Amino acid sequence: MQPLVSRPVPIADSPNVVSTARSIGEKPLRNFGIGLVGVATLLLLILLFGALLNALLGTPLVVLGLLAALVLKLWGMVAVFCWLGGLVNRLGGRQWRTTPRNVLYGLSLLGIVKLLSWIGVWVWTAATLVGIGATLSTKFGRRERWFEPQPIE
Repeated sequence: MQPLVSRPVPIADSPNVVSTARSIGEKPLRNFGIGLVGVATLLLLILLFGALLNALLGTPLVVLGLLAALVLKLWGMVAVFCWLGGLVNRLGGRQWRTTPRNVLYGLSLLGIVKLLSWIGVWVWTAATLVGIGATLSTKFGRRERWFEPQPIE
Protein backbone atom coordinates (compact mmCIF):
# COMPACT_ATOMS: atom_id res chain seq x y z
CA MET A 1 0.00 0.00 0.00
CA GLN A 2 1.30 3.46 -0.94
CA PRO A 3 1.93 5.97 1.83
CA LEU A 4 -0.07 9.18 1.71
CA VAL A 5 3.02 11.26 0.97
CA SER A 6 5.31 9.31 -1.29
CA ARG A 7 7.70 12.20 -1.89
CA PRO A 8 8.47 14.56 0.98
CA VAL A 9 9.46 17.63 -1.08
CA PRO A 10 7.99 17.40 -4.60
CA ILE A 11 9.02 20.89 -5.71
CA ALA A 12 12.65 20.18 -4.85
CA ASP A 13 13.06 17.80 -7.79
CA SER A 14 12.42 20.58 -10.26
CA PRO A 15 15.44 21.54 -12.39
CA ASN A 16 14.26 25.14 -12.15
CA VAL A 17 14.71 25.11 -8.37
CA VAL A 18 18.21 23.69 -8.83
CA SER A 19 18.94 26.44 -11.35
CA THR A 20 17.73 29.05 -8.86
CA ALA A 21 19.89 27.45 -6.16
CA ARG A 22 22.94 27.61 -8.45
CA SER A 23 22.30 31.32 -8.89
CA ILE A 24 22.42 31.75 -5.11
CA GLY A 25 25.89 30.23 -5.03
CA GLU A 26 27.09 32.28 -8.00
CA LYS A 27 25.98 35.79 -6.98
CA PRO A 28 24.59 35.95 -3.43
CA LEU A 29 25.03 39.69 -2.86
CA ARG A 30 23.43 40.57 -6.19
CA ASN A 31 20.49 38.33 -5.31
CA PHE A 32 20.24 39.97 -1.88
CA GLY A 33 20.01 43.40 -3.49
CA ILE A 34 17.46 42.28 -6.04
CA GLY A 35 15.42 40.65 -3.27
CA LEU A 36 15.53 43.79 -1.13
CA VAL A 37 14.42 45.99 -4.03
CA GLY A 38 11.77 43.45 -5.08
CA VAL A 39 10.25 43.17 -1.61
CA ALA A 40 10.25 46.95 -1.15
CA THR A 41 8.62 47.44 -4.55
CA LEU A 42 5.98 44.79 -3.92
CA LEU A 43 5.21 46.25 -0.49
CA LEU A 44 4.85 49.76 -1.93
CA LEU A 45 2.61 48.49 -4.73
CA ILE A 46 0.38 46.65 -2.27
CA LEU A 47 0.10 49.78 -0.10
CA LEU A 48 -0.56 51.94 -3.15
CA PHE A 49 -3.26 49.65 -4.50
CA GLY A 50 -4.90 49.34 -1.11
CA ALA A 51 -4.87 53.05 -0.37
CA LEU A 52 -5.61 54.71 -3.69
CA LEU A 53 -7.94 52.33 -5.51
CA ASN A 54 -11.48 51.69 -4.43
CA ALA A 55 -12.45 48.45 -2.73
CA LEU A 56 -13.81 46.90 -5.91
CA LEU A 57 -10.48 47.10 -7.74
CA GLY A 58 -7.95 47.53 -4.94
CA THR A 59 -8.81 44.48 -2.85
CA PRO A 60 -8.22 41.89 -5.59
CA LEU A 61 -4.94 43.55 -6.52
CA VAL A 62 -3.80 43.50 -2.90
CA VAL A 63 -4.68 39.80 -2.64
CA LEU A 64 -2.85 39.13 -5.92
CA GLY A 65 0.21 40.98 -4.61
CA LEU A 66 0.19 38.98 -1.39
CA LEU A 67 -0.09 35.72 -3.33
CA ALA A 68 2.81 36.78 -5.54
CA ALA A 69 4.89 37.54 -2.44
CA LEU A 70 4.03 34.14 -0.96
CA VAL A 71 5.01 32.27 -4.14
CA LEU A 72 8.28 34.22 -4.41
CA LYS A 73 9.15 33.49 -0.78
CA LEU A 74 8.35 29.79 -0.98
CA TRP A 75 10.24 29.23 -4.23
CA GLY A 76 13.20 31.25 -3.00
CA MET A 77 13.40 29.52 0.36
CA VAL A 78 13.32 26.05 -1.22
CA ALA A 79 16.17 27.20 -3.47
CA VAL A 80 18.11 28.50 -0.45
CA PHE A 81 17.56 25.21 1.37
CA CYS A 82 18.70 23.28 -1.72
CA TRP A 83 21.86 25.37 -2.06
CA LEU A 84 22.69 25.22 1.64
CA GLY A 85 22.10 21.46 1.82
CA GLY A 86 24.32 20.94 -1.22
CA LEU A 87 27.01 23.05 0.45
CA VAL A 88 26.77 20.95 3.62
CA ASN A 89 27.02 17.77 1.56
CA ARG A 90 30.09 19.00 -0.32
CA LEU A 91 31.80 20.16 2.87
CA GLY A 92 31.01 16.82 4.51
CA GLY A 93 32.63 14.94 1.64
CA ARG A 94 29.40 13.43 0.34
CA GLN A 95 28.25 13.78 -3.22
CA TRP A 96 24.56 12.97 -3.00
CA ARG A 97 22.69 14.12 -6.06
CA THR A 98 19.24 13.83 -4.56
CA THR A 99 17.82 17.30 -4.31
CA PRO A 100 15.12 16.56 -1.68
CA ARG A 101 17.82 15.40 0.73
CA ASN A 102 19.72 18.64 0.14
CA VAL A 103 16.55 20.63 0.79
CA LEU A 104 15.91 18.79 4.05
CA TYR A 105 19.51 19.33 5.19
CA GLY A 106 19.32 23.03 4.36
CA LEU A 107 15.95 23.38 6.12
CA SER A 108 17.30 21.62 9.20
CA LEU A 109 20.40 23.79 9.35
CA LEU A 110 18.53 27.07 8.89
CA GLY A 111 15.86 25.89 11.33
CA ILE A 112 18.51 25.31 13.98
CA VAL A 113 20.07 28.72 13.27
CA LYS A 114 16.62 30.35 13.49
CA LEU A 115 16.28 29.10 17.06
CA LEU A 116 19.05 31.51 18.12
CA SER A 117 17.49 34.68 19.46
CA TRP A 118 18.64 37.67 17.37
CA ILE A 119 21.04 36.04 14.97
CA GLY A 120 18.44 33.56 13.76
CA VAL A 121 15.96 36.26 12.78
CA TRP A 122 18.60 38.19 10.82
CA VAL A 123 19.93 35.08 9.09
CA TRP A 124 16.43 33.91 8.13
CA THR A 125 15.55 37.40 6.82
CA ALA A 126 18.76 37.56 4.78
CA ALA A 127 18.12 34.07 3.42
CA THR A 128 14.59 35.09 2.46
CA LEU A 129 15.83 38.18 0.61
CA VAL A 130 18.53 36.18 -1.17
CA GLY A 131 15.97 33.56 -2.18
CA ILE A 132 13.48 36.12 -3.48
CA GLY A 133 16.25 37.88 -5.37
CA ALA A 134 17.45 34.63 -6.93
CA THR A 135 13.89 33.76 -7.90
CA LEU A 136 13.41 37.12 -9.58
CA SER A 137 16.84 37.22 -11.24
CA THR A 138 16.54 33.73 -12.72
CA LYS A 139 12.84 34.16 -13.59
CA PHE A 140 11.85 31.14 -11.47
CA GLY A 141 14.91 29.18 -12.58
CA ARG A 142 14.35 29.49 -16.31
CA ARG A 143 17.23 31.98 -16.69
CA GLU A 144 15.51 33.88 -19.46
CA ARG A 145 15.89 37.58 -20.02
CA TRP A 146 13.14 39.80 -18.72
CA PHE A 147 13.36 42.04 -21.78
CA GLU A 148 14.77 41.22 -25.19
CA PRO A 149 17.17 43.84 -26.54
CA GLN A 150 15.80 45.59 -29.59
CA PRO A 151 18.12 46.28 -32.51
CA ILE A 152 18.83 49.92 -33.23
CA GLU A 153 17.51 50.91 -36.64
